[in-house]
Amino acid sequence: MEPTLEVDDIQGHVLVGFGGGHEILMGLRFRADQVAAGKAALLSCIDRITPARDSVEARKLRRSGMALAGPTPDTSKAGMAISFSHPGLQLMGPFAGPQDVFFRQGAFATASSLCDEVGEGGLPVAWQVGGDAQTTPHVFLVLAALSEAVVVAAEASLTNLLSASFDVIYSKYGRRLEAEREHFGFVDGISQPAPRGNVDGTPLINREYPSDHPLSPDYARPGQPLVWPGQFLFGYPSQQAESNEPGADLGGGEKLLRNGSLLVFRQLRQDVSAFKAAMKQLADDFTAVGLAVDDKLAAAWCVGRWPDGTPVSVSPQQPSNAISGDVYRRNGFLFRSKMDATDLTDRNGIVHPFPGSPNDRTGKSCPLFSHIRKVNPRDLAPDQGGIGVTLKSQMLRRGIPYGEDWSDATDKADRGLLFLAYQTSIENQFHRLMTLWVNNPSAPHGQGIDPIIGAPQGGRLLTRMPADNRNYKATLPGRWVTAAGAGYFFAPGIDALKAILTQ
Repeated sequence: MEPTLEVDDIQGHVLVGFGGGHEILMGLRFRADQVAAGKAALLSCIDRITPARDSVEARKLRRSGMALAGPTPDTSKAGMAISFSHPGLQLMGPFAGPQDVFFRQGAFATASSLCDEVGEGGLPVAWQVGGDAQTTPHVFLVLAALSEAVVVAAEASLTNLLSASFDVIYSKYGRRLEAEREHFGFVDGISQPAPRGNVDGTPLINREYPSDHPLSPDYARPGQPLVWPGQFLFGYPSQQAESNEPGADLGGGEKLLRNGSLLVFRQLRQDVSAFKAAMKQLADDFTAVGLAVDDKLAAAWCVGRWPDGTPVSVSPQQPSNAISGDVYRRNGFLFRSKMDATDLTDRNGIVHPFPGSPNDRTGKSCPLFSHIRKVNPRDLAPDQGGIGVTLKSQMLRRGIPYGEDWSDATDKADRGLLFLAYQTSIENQFHRLMTLWVNNPSAPHGQGIDPIIGAPQGGRLLTRMPADNRNYKATLPGRWVTAAGAGYFFAPGIDALKAILTQ
């Protein structure tokens, strides 16, 4: 039996997300001798924090509006989430927070192991925030709204309220780009795990398979696996690697951890000009060894999708509006197993025919080195064990682009992605995924380092074995995604937050 999720206590950004098209991230540090006043100021802001219940209801309205051609819900109030670094928790009282070793060390201490550029003493180079202990925020805020004006007003209001006790050391504005794309031009955020659990007796994530379908116990919809909520929230059963039975609470029963989550933040700068030049070079190199491709196909291979979101494994030769425009088909695929046709029923009771999808075990259509296969091998058992290992490595991602749209090859302006992800173990989720799979040319199934977010390590040697069963190899030089800031934070439940601020 799946647990009841305490949505009035869980922060809304953790479990569901805000759904606003505009966000501002703020990093604050307590001023000397102002900790008590700062805690009081934060306590006065608690009513601004968005509980998960509000986020769940807003998502229902958005989806009902899309399904029934009704209006998208509007609001003049910004969503807000709050989290703390380990040094921030230490300043405020005896509660030390999660035991996760990377949370306690701080993001700057893990930069080298993530293959970020580091300088003297192993500290990251040129980070805008979090590059050492002195530039790590004590408090981290996420503000979101459907309009830029509302989120900017929310930031101004909070700055005015907190300025006597805090220094604002970081502020970054992000916005959703046209068609939900990131700066390289690819639709982002398509694939997310489905947390198990109920809200008022109804599953948080609607189960759209017929109850007698063989995939219904393990998937909410095609391509979206069900994951026990303890992978994302303390106080709930976690995912086991060996089975889909619920595992232990990773919080160990600690009351102040319950309904909280660990947040990984990374400001990732994207060099669009370098990426586009590299995709052309990759196409030329593959063509030179006998595998004729153009830069568009080379880029689709590297991502694992066409720019519109069409999976390469489902449509290897070209993007398809029929696939990318269908919320079920654009993520409705597995790698080991083909998916049969079936009817799916959404939360509004509308039936959607799903035509099924082919498998792609050996990467004949979607290369084993593609980004989507490096971070999520789906139903293929990875090098570390069964598919439960993959589920234990997944996170709830909440990223948003920042910076202006790219114009041409001479445009080197600062732009990229504000990557945010929630989990209950940075050590065994984010960090493990980055080190064991993304930056490992031999895992989870080989053929090269992740060509999008991986570190070059002298150049990425990529191997293709398409339908003719020949190995074609090319080296992809350069790097187009680099860290420009980072932080590891704890986002407590709302009741725990009150206790922390009053202890």
